[in-house]
Amino acid sequence: MRQQKIIAAKSLAHSVDAFLGGRVMIHQPLQGYRAAMDAVLLAASLPAPKGPADALDIGCGVGTAGMCYMYRCPKIKMTGIEFQPTIYALAKANIKQNNLQNRYDLIHADISVTGPKLDPLKQKNFDMVLTNPPFLRTDENWQSPCKTKQLSNQESTITLKGWLHFALARLKQKGNFAMIHRADRLDEILALLHGRLGEIEIIPLWPKKNQPARRVILRGRKAVKGGVTLHHGLILHDDDNRFRPDAMAILQDGKGLDAVLGTIKS
Repeated sequence: MRQQKIIAAKSLAHSVDAFLGGRVMIHQPLQGYRAAMDAVLLAASLPAPKGPADALDIGCGVGTAGMCYMYRCPKIKMTGIEFQPTIYALAKANIKQNNLQNRYDLIHADISVTGPKLDPLKQKNFDMVLTNPPFLRTDENWQSPCKTKQLSNQESTITLKGWLHFALARLKQKGNFAMIHRADRLDEILALLHGRLGEIEIIPLWPKKNQPARRVILRGRKAVKGGVTLHHGLILHDDDNRFRPDAMAILQDGKGLDAVLGTIKS
């Protein structure tokens, strides 16, 4: 899925990794949170719009998910929000690396703090919102020696409830929402989205056949009616730990999740 080139920069030692078979090139830190297949699977879960559309990636990190989505959907214009300065700087480098200066707007801001940095969003709602929130609650006993990894993985200034509230507030009526998160927090997520998101679809991501799902993709539409659909999901690896062909079609070839799974959306 990735090819790596190591760069020792004065500001932050980082690598340049190839995603989607080299179609998207990503600068990211050697130490700390690093984008991998979760970002690509999240990008693949959103539908391809028929015309131009605006998308928002909340907690975009170095921009991997948004840029993979933009590769598959050339009419998408992306806005990303990231609050860690070093990660924000790498996201800016990635926009330039992938020649997306005219299609990707980047905001350096903390979504838990109201202030002028978020002013560009006040009068704008988006057709699509995608997000990969921190997986760990503040009360979970987990520590990382790397500050950027700690901030990326654990809720700090904002809870999952606040994160989802911000996300849905920025989404247009009937707009598409997608997130990837831990399977064991699914009950909490559904409770937080109850009455706010309809036509919810849950797509389990199975590490291997006959193993419990650790991650789920959840997507839905704002202010529409419709119940929850549980899809059969995607098995990622064969028994020998190699990616299965349907997973590779997404991770390497840039296919959409629905095209691979045969679900309704295009």
